[in-house]
Amino acid sequence: MSEARRRDIADVARKHGLIVVEDEIHVARHPDRIAPLATFAPERTLHITTLCKWATFGLRVGFVAAPEHAVERIRSGVRSSLWMPAPLMTEVATRWIADGTADRLGERKLAELQERHDLVDEILGGRFEYSTDRRSLHLWVQLPEPLRSDECVAQARQRGVWIAGAGAFTVGREVPHAVRVSIPAVPEREDLRGGLEILAEVLEGSSEPCVQIL
Repeated sequence: MSEARRRDIADVARKHGLIVVEDEIHVARHPDRIAPLATFAPERTLHITTLCKWATFGLRVGFVAAPEHAVERIRSGVRSSLWMPAPLMTEVATRWIADGTADRLGERKLAELQERHDLVDEILGGRFEYSTDRRSLHLWVQLPEPLRSDECVAQARQRGVWIAGAGAFTVGREVPHAVRVSIPAVPEREDLRGGLEILAEVLEGSSEPCVQIL
């Protein structure tokens, strides 16, 4: 989303008195990152992020940056749902942010992500339509005719590859013919290569169709 688009959304939220919940847990910290919506409408944005995606998956600590008038309601929500975050993980997260460890781990993860995007370009590039960003954890693949997202998900799953259909991210009944691929979901690059090659075969129609009788 461009900075101009973010400013427009902030203006609309301010004009109509809306509260914006900005979920940025999948966004990498990098020098040319576009400023979040919370920068343009801080008085009405709840900005959510976490370290578990960009520092280490085991450090399951999240953060909410919110305007002062919303803080007590957020505290009440935390107390009613989980009472409090784990103190030890919160302490580790706080120290890692302060001493730069979180940034260093994020840089290493970002470097690994670049290698994985190279694999995506090698296997899918020029053959299929997809959209992503080289700092993104995910890949959005448009499906060629006549393949539908549920068919693609089922055929890939039959061969041991788990992807998400567009229905999981769609509001309403019109579901795009697309799937989401998680790039860091497997521990080794070669596992990713194998999964992408299977996905390419499904997209090309060279995989056996999934037959289900109800």
